[in-house]
Amino acid sequence: MSAPFFSDIEVISNVAEAFLTKLEEAIGSESFNDRSKISDVFLSMAPFFKTYTRYCNNYDKAVAQLKKSRENQEFKSLVATMDKDTRTTKLGLSSYLILPIQRIPRYQLLLRDLIHHTEPYHPDYADLISAEEKIREVAVHLNTAMKVIDATNELLRVQQSFSPEASFLEPHRRFKKEGALEEVLADQMDNFNNRAPIYVHLFNDMMVLSKQRGDKFELRTKIPISSNSQLYEYVSVMQDAEANKGVFQLRTPQGSYTFHSSSLQEKYSWMEAIDVVISENKKVQSSSQLQLINQVHTDDSSTTFNIALQSEQASYELNPTEIINELKAGATMLKYCRSTKPHFRTIKLSNDEQFLMWGSPNKNYNESVVPLSEVKKIVRGQKTQIFMRYKNPELENLSFSLLYKNRTLDIVCKDKREYDTWVEGITMLLENQNKPNKRISDAASLDLLGAPITPSQVQPITSSNDFEDQKKFKEMFERIGDAYTWGQGAKGALGHGDQNDQTEPLVMKDFLFLDVSLLACENSAAAAVMLGGEVFTWGSGDAGRLGHGDEGDRLKATLVMALRGHKIITVRMGLSHTMVLEDNGHVWVFGGNSHGQTGLGDSMKKQLKPTTIPTLQQIGKKVVDVECGHWHSACILEGGAFMTWGSGEDGQLGHGNKNNLYVPTLLRHEALDNKKVVQCSLGLWHSLVVCDDGTVYSWGNATYGQLGHGNTEECLVPTMIRSFVENGIRVKSVAAGSTHSGCIASSGEIYMWGNGIYGQIGNGIKQHALAPVRVDALASRPAKQLACGVNHVMVLLEDGIVFSWGAGTYGRLGVKSESDLHSPKMVEFLSDKSVRNIDCGGSQSACVCAHQWVPDKDCHNCMDCNLAFTFLRRRHHCRYCGGIFCGSCTNKRISVLRFGHSDPVRVCNNCYQILAKK
Repeated sequence: MSAPFFSDIEVISNVAEAFLTKLEEAIGSESFNDRSKISDVFLSMAPFFKTYTRYCNNYDKAVAQLKKSRENQEFKSLVATMDKDTRTTKLGLSSYLILPIQRIPRYQLLLRDLIHHTEPYHPDYADLISAEEKIREVAVHLNTAMKVIDATNELLRVQQSFSPEASFLEPHRRFKKEGALEEVLADQMDNFNNRAPIYVHLFNDMMVLSKQRGDKFELRTKIPISSNSQLYEYVSVMQDAEANKGVFQLRTPQGSYTFHSSSLQEKYSWMEAIDVVISENKKVQSSSQLQLINQVHTDDSSTTFNIALQSEQASYELNPTEIINELKAGATMLKYCRSTKPHFRTIKLSNDEQFLMWGSPNKNYNESVVPLSEVKKIVRGQKTQIFMRYKNPELENLSFSLLYKNRTLDIVCKDKREYDTWVEGITMLLENQNKPNKRISDAASLDLLGAPITPSQVQPITSSNDFEDQKKFKEMFERIGDAYTWGQGAKGALGHGDQNDQTEPLVMKDFLFLDVSLLACENSAAAAVMLGGEVFTWGSGDAGRLGHGDEGDRLKATLVMALRGHKIITVRMGLSHTMVLEDNGHVWVFGGNSHGQTGLGDSMKKQLKPTTIPTLQQIGKKVVDVECGHWHSACILEGGAFMTWGSGEDGQLGHGNKNNLYVPTLLRHEALDNKKVVQCSLGLWHSLVVCDDGTVYSWGNATYGQLGHGNTEECLVPTMIRSFVENGIRVKSVAAGSTHSGCIASSGEIYMWGNGIYGQIGNGIKQHALAPVRVDALASRPAKQLACGVNHVMVLLEDGIVFSWGAGTYGRLGVKSESDLHSPKMVEFLSDKSVRNIDCGGSQSACVCAHQWVPDKDCHNCMDCNLAFTFLRRRHHCRYCGGIFCGSCTNKRISVLRFGHSDPVRVCNNCYQILAKK
C-alpha cells in the first residue's frame, strides 16, 4: 500500500539526509564564523533535488489512492489512530504527503532570507544569489514536470475520444478548452441563420472541429492558430440583434471561421480562451527572435541577478552600434550607494544618448539621471570611497565607477561580457561628447552599417522647446501630419511591419509619435520626411535605395542615419534610386546606378549610402526641386534652369539624342529659352515640365500618347503640348505615370492623356488618349494635387476629398476593392480627414493627413502589442498621439499641458517616455 502513497520516498529521504548532514558539518565546524560560507552546500546538492520529480508527478495519484483507501473501514480506523499519535505530531496523512512537495520552495525562501540579511560585501553574497537561482531552477523544473504530466493526461483523454487516425499527440501541444458551438455556414455575413452544430476542442496551436457520434468524436477540420490569427466580435449586423449576440469570428491565414454560441457568457468565454492562445503564440514568436543572455527582475525582493564570478563566457564581438543599442535596452546591475547598502537597479542609456537613467522599483527610469556631459572620467575596479566602504575583491574585475561633479556612480556588472559592453560603450559616449549633434548610433559618423532606428525613438518636433510660445505651437500643431498607406505590401512597402496588402488607407502607427511632412513611394518602397527634416525609408532595399548602407528590406519605417543633422525638405523615389533635397539646396542620392540615374558617374552600379552629387555642388546655383523617373533623374535650379541625367534610350533626357548621361547636364533648347521651369514630373520613358507662363513641354517615348501631342511619335527634345495653348488653358502642375500623364489647370480642372487600358484617363472607357482629355466627372471640383502610379491615378481636391481611378489590383485605389475603376471614385475612408498631400508609386499609394485621434472604426488591434480588441480588451486613446491602445499599453498617466490636460491623463508607453523626458 505504501508504494502509491510514498513513491521514491527512499530516494528523496536519502537526498534530504545527505543535505542535512552537509549543512550540519558546515555550521558545526570549529572554523565557522560570520564570514563563513554555506552556499556551497546548496550549490553542491542542487542537482540532486531534481530526484523529487517522480514523487511530485505521482502526488495526484497518491491523493486519489488515499481517498479510495479510506473506503476501507480498517484502513480508515488505522489512519485516524495515527493522526492522533504524538509521534506523528498530530499531522494527518494528507499533510505528510504534501511535505516533500513543499520542501524545495521552502529552501528557496530560506535562501532569499539569507540573501536579505547578508551584506553585498560578504564573501558568500554572490554565491548565495547563485544558489537561490539554482534552487529556483529546480522548483521551476518540478512545477513544469507536474504541469506536463497533467497536460499529457488531458491530451490523452481527448485523443481517446477520437478515432486513432485523428492523432493530436505532439510534445508541444496542450489542451485548453472544449464545448459545443454552432458554425455559421453562410458565405455572406448578413445571414447568420444558416448554422450547424459543431463540437470544438481548443489547443495551444489549433482548433479542432468535430461531430459527436455517441461517445466518440468524428474529426472534421483542424484550424491552425498562430500569431497572425485574429479574433473579431460581430455586434448588431443582423435584423434580429438578439440572435446575433453570440456570433464571433476567427480569421487565420488559412481562412475565416464564424461561430455562434448560445449565450454572451459562453461567447466571451470562448473569445477569451482563443485570445489567450493567440497571445501566447505572439509571445513565442517574439521570444524566438530574441537571444536572451539572462533574465533579471528589478524588484529587489525577488531579484534573480546572477553575478558570474569565474564562469566562462561565450565568445562575443559587438560593433559600436550594437553596444549602444544594448546600453539603451538597459541592464539590471548592482549599484553601490552613499547612504544605503548596495541594491539592484535597472540602468539604461537614454534614446538621445545624453543620459544614464535609473529608478527605484515601481518608479520611472528618469527618477535619477547622470548627464554624460558632466562625467569627467570612468574608473575601472573598486577604487572610490563608496566601493571601499563595501570592499569585495571578488567583484573587482566586474566593477566600474563614473566620476561626475563631486559624486560617483558605482556599478557592479553580472558578468565579464556585460562589464566590457558597458565600459566600452560609456567610453565611446564620453569621447563622442565633443562631436556636436552626433550619436554613436549614427552610422555615418562611424562609417558603419547602422542598426534601424524606428520613429518611436525620435523626438517629435512639436515637443521642442522652440515652440513654448502657445501661438507658435498652435501654428505648428496645425501642420502636424499622420501618414496613411495602402495597396501592395510586398517587402514591407506599406511600413506596417508586415507584407500584407491593404485595400483601404491604414495609418502608420509608428508615425503617430512624429510629425510627417510628406511621403514618396515607388516600386515596393517608400520614404517620409518629418517637419524636423529627418528622413525615414522602408520597403524593398534593392540596390541600396533605402539609404541604410545595405540592400536589406525594411518592414517598418527606419531612420536614414546618414542624413541626420540635415534639414531635408523633399524626397523623390525612382525604380531603384532615391533623391532628397536639403533646405540649403544640397542634393543627396542613393540606390541603383545602372543607367547613371544617381548622377555620380559610371564607375559604380549602386550607391548604398546617401552622398551628395558633386556636379550639383559645383554649378554655383541652388537646387530648388528634384524628380526621379524610373531610370532617369532631373532637378530645377534657382532661376528656372533644368538639368537631366540617367537613361536616355528613349530620348527622355531631352538633349536631342538617346545617350545615357552619368552626371547632371543642363538642358539647353530653344523651346525653353527665356522660360523658367517651375515644376516637373518623370515617367518610365518620358518627361514633363511646366513653365512659369503655364505652358507644358514633354519629350521621350510616345507609344501610348503619353506626350500629349496627338500622335505616337517620339520626341528627343522639349516640345510644347499645343492643345493647352490653343484652348487658352494655363497649367500649374503635371504628373507622369509609367505610360500615362496628367495635369491640373489653373482653373483646377484635371486633364489626362496616354495609356488608358486600365481606365487611367478617367473618362469611363478603357482606351488611350493621344491628347489631353478633361476629367469631366470632377470638372466642377477644383483639384489641388495630382499623382500617378504605374497604372493608377489619385487626386486631392481643394476641399480635401481624395478620388482615385485606374488599375485596382492589390487595393491601390483605397476603395476596399481590387477592381479597376474607369472613372474617379471617392476614397471614402479619407472623407472625414483633412488630407495634406498624396503620392502614388508602383502598386501602392500614400497620403499625409492632419493629425487627429485615430477613429475607433479604423483600428481593430492595439497599436503597440497588436492584440485584437475584444469585449474584455477595450480601446483606449492616448491623449498625446491619438492612437488606440489596449489598457495594458496605456496604463501610465502624465500631464499633457499642451493639450489642456493639467491633471495626469492616459498616454501610451512611447508618448509617456517622450513626455517624461521633458
